[in-house]
Amino acid sequence: MSSQTATPSKQRRIARLTTACSAALLVASSLTFASPAAAATNVNVYAFGAIGDGTTNDRQAIQDAIDAVAAAGGGTVTLPGGTATTPAVFLSGNLVLDSHVTLEIAANAVLKQSQNTADYANTPQLGRVIPGSTIAFITYLDQNYPFIYAGNETDVHLAGDGEIALTRNGGDSTSILTHGVGLFEVSNYSIKDVTISGASAYNITVRSTDSGEISGVTTTAPATLNSDGISIMNSSDLVVHNNDLTTLDDGIYVWASYDDPRRSAWWNSDTPTPSDNIEIYQNVVNNQATNGSHGFLFINWTAAAPDKSAVEISRVNVHDNSFTATYPIGALNQDIYHSSIGDKTPSKWLRFVDNDLFITPGSGGSLSTGLAGMATTDLETDAPTVYNFATSSNATGLYNNNFDGGNAWPTQVGLSFWSTEGATAAVSVGPTGRYATVPSYNTGYASVTQGIYLAAGTYSLTVDVKTTGTPFRLLAVQASPLTTVASSTTTATAWTTETLNFTVTTPGNYRIGVDNVGSGWGPSDSASVDNVTLTKTS
Repeated sequence: MSSQTATPSKQRRIARLTTACSAALLVASSLTFASPAAAATNVNVYAFGAIGDGTTNDRQAIQDAIDAVAAAGGGTVTLPGGTATTPAVFLSGNLVLDSHVTLEIAANAVLKQSQNTADYANTPQLGRVIPGSTIAFITYLDQNYPFIYAGNETDVHLAGDGEIALTRNGGDSTSILTHGVGLFEVSNYSIKDVTISGASAYNITVRSTDSGEISGVTTTAPATLNSDGISIMNSSDLVVHNNDLTTLDDGIYVWASYDDPRRSAWWNSDTPTPSDNIEIYQNVVNNQATNGSHGFLFINWTAAAPDKSAVEISRVNVHDNSFTATYPIGALNQDIYHSSIGDKTPSKWLRFVDNDLFITPGSGGSLSTGLAGMATTDLETDAPTVYNFATSSNATGLYNNNFDGGNAWPTQVGLSFWSTEGATAAVSVGPTGRYATVPSYNTGYASVTQGIYLAAGTYSLTVDVKTTGTPFRLLAVQASPLTTVASSTTTATAWTTETLNFTVTTPGNYRIGVDNVGSGWGPSDSASVDNVTLTKTS
């Protein structure tokens, strides 16, 4: 990191939870990513007519090589390197990656962005802000195709120790500005080891993707604002690690999006999609801007989603990183495109430990911002005053307490805001509305719980419960460390209102709900729950 005054964020090296809940959190680093088959075709772009002199447009030659390898069943397309003093420079417009293809930029090779619109397969627009637009933040950045793009593909890889050089032609108005690497609806992908330089827009953006790895990437010499490091929208099963990101805007962020009006020919957020199972570790983010941007950020813009359980954020594990920014950790919770005051994106199973947080000198920032506005279940952290998610109790008790949106908002139904563990809970619809069912006791432990910040005092938890005659438990658990505060058991076979009274002596995040008291029962054993109400009595 650049030299600056460091503000340490928290106590170091707190032991990880070893409970069943933390085990359910995330082990994204165990994901594996298939590379093209061993018998695949491997080609050199020179064989397809590339020149590599930095002035000839090599886009068609590189694209022909990519398409030929894809047609042959997959393999690797290599941009060979020159020497340390005379690298091979391949000038190009935008490239489109195909399924089962690895694009390898070798050491001492540079893939350089052309500023000539004639060099592009998809003709770009010059400039940043679209003249006359009435939509906030709409720019040509999201309209122009990314410099390297893949959409609706599988088994796509970008690798090598070479450089992707993004360029400018004077100011914004005379330049072609694009994302460096952009993926949309891509499955099983990796972006590894490349250096991206000179960004005037996002360096890497992955949108509606699954099963990915971004590692060993360096971003350097950002040219302007909007040079975000790694943007992750509506994506699942992703591991982001060991990247070194110098930016002039947000470093790494998880973005929950629905119905974003900036949609273009290459991306949209029109399908409700969760952000799930994302691990971010051992990254260094150096955000040099002083304009209020972030090291790590949640963007929660899902106000228009028809069912918030379909767009929730879950199992995000952020650990052992170094974040330098105006706000090293932050959240943006107000959907600027759909005014719904107080609307929230559900989030659960978040883990923030062993991160080093530094405020950019001269920025006037703080270690975190906006986190208290997130509704979060099951938070594990070693610095609760910094990672202060949901530190104010919901004035109306639990969110979505009856699985019909009660005490929340009309669209936040089903399992929105509820964490499920073990056997998959389902939502059924009866004469009085939705209720949750925990099925298949024989598969082991299962629970339906919600996290809420509780002040010191006494509380009453009431739940409508119906079981098949096997024990079902009401419980109140201190979230970190996991400590059962109170519990009671019922075997009622008809809908019955049960009450659990308990006292909180230590303010903090608590897990409130029901579970099945272990295992050993049959596949037909289950329990249902509705109208979960939490009241502070004194």
